[in-house]
Amino acid sequence: MTMILPTSLDQPVYADWTADRTGVTLAREYLRVSRDDSYEERSQEDQHEDNREASDARGWTLGVPYCDTGSASEYARGKIRGDFDQLVTDLKTDRFGAKVLILWEVSRLSREVSGWVEMIDLCARRGVLIHATSEEHTYNPANGHDRHKLIAAANDAQLESYKTSTRVTRRRAREKRDGEIHGMIPFGFRREYRQVERKGKRVAKSVQLPHPEEAPIVQELFRRVLAGHSVRSIALDFEARGVRSRRGKVLGQAWLREMLQRPVYAGLRSISPEITGQWEKLVSPADFYDVQAIFAARTRATPRPGARNVRLLSTIARCDVCGGPMSAKPRNGTAMYSCGPRSCVAVPVLDMDAYVTGVVFDYLSAPGVVEELTAPPSAGGELARVLDEKRKAAAELVELERGVKAGNVSPFVATAAEEGIRERLSAAETRERALTLPNPLRPLFESLRAGDVHAAGDMRALIESNWDRAETSTKREALRALLSPEMIGELRIKRSPVPRQRCAAEKRARFATTEESEQAA
Repeated sequence: MTMILPTSLDQPVYADWTADRTGVTLAREYLRVSRDDSYEERSQEDQHEDNREASDARGWTLGVPYCDTGSASEYARGKIRGDFDQLVTDLKTDRFGAKVLILWEVSRLSREVSGWVEMIDLCARRGVLIHATSEEHTYNPANGHDRHKLIAAANDAQLESYKTSTRVTRRRAREKRDGEIHGMIPFGFRREYRQVERKGKRVAKSVQLPHPEEAPIVQELFRRVLAGHSVRSIALDFEARGVRSRRGKVLGQAWLREMLQRPVYAGLRSISPEITGQWEKLVSPADFYDVQAIFAARTRATPRPGARNVRLLSTIARCDVCGGPMSAKPRNGTAMYSCGPRSCVAVPVLDMDAYVTGVVFDYLSAPGVVEELTAPPSAGGELARVLDEKRKAAAELVELERGVKAGNVSPFVATAAEEGIRERLSAAETRERALTLPNPLRPLFESLRAGDVHAAGDMRALIESNWDRAETSTKREALRALLSPEMIGELRIKRSPVPRQRCAAEKRARFATTEESEQAA
């Protein structure tokens, strides 16, 4: 009797099956194939055809099969074997409904000895025979000799699984050491197969190349984050422009944030230790490490770049009375910067924004200021060493966090390691502030350096034009750098000189410099 397979082997139909009324022995198959890119594995359909021929030769009637796709090895990751679990359940509850369990080969069922022993015991208890089609042999689990052979076969399968796992682990370690490509094709890349010479033989090798349409999207993402744009604003812009993944899905914030943390775009196989990959990079390693520093800054007291603050001076301005941060709050229909902790002072948002912006424009319009602020850091010397230390420490934090999430690093070890890494990062950032200025100023004003502008009036007009085109998140990062004690001064909001009366913003603001802080100390 020929069996008709279900329409989808991945979704088999379960039912109570018993021997038919003619008394012909009923048999059920377990069909499993590993995910095999070489196409050398016997497919489920091929296994079924061989099993059907064996069944016809013995006069067995085939019932609905159990079907799985995936490894039976104990070393497999993320394996899901739904029908195997169903098979075990049916044997335990006496719902298997057949006299023979047919396997194409013994290793198809399980490569774990413990799982095999359980299956042998269940079959022996239910009087179910086990037929291995590739061996042309039927085993009786209740017979001591057959039981011994089945367990020996399971031992051999488990040993072979261990050997395969060891070979794969060694190959992956070698590929990582040599910087070869790995895993799925990342967004922004494409792959070609080329014939190369290896150990005297011509073999096909996969080569990773920039994707003509996706690579510019990746480069734009990194460029905009370095310019101070929030990941949220970039995601919304990509969605409005119709930028989608290969499967047509919207590139959300989580997807973009994960992409920004992948070293593959900087041409790196790994960042700890740093291993260069054998493919063309889409962004420079320096830009990649700068982005990691931005993400590492999210645990600091100050808001991270791109935080949802729609007002220019929120959390940047501070109360001159208690020193607390100022935030924008509505009061009698007017947006006001108010002292958060004690409500010591309050000032209209629009007035203070206009005044501080004018002060910034005056500062930047002075001869040589923009050129000095946007000058790239020296390639050598102490600054290069400090920047390299900061980037690597930030990257190590990201890698440590991934290790904890993946379960490869214990929380106890991570906590101890994180403390030392953060100390190095903090020391590097402190020294960097003494040697150079934060990066957000360069993307905002770098275009002015190339122009031959000498008159202060012309320079101010260009500065205002650049400022108006920038996003709020970019402006805020520039203000955070400029309104620091080392530069213009920390913005302090004072109480009104005339209680309960509105006065000009310049009378309510002062800028605390480093010298003033040292004198106060």
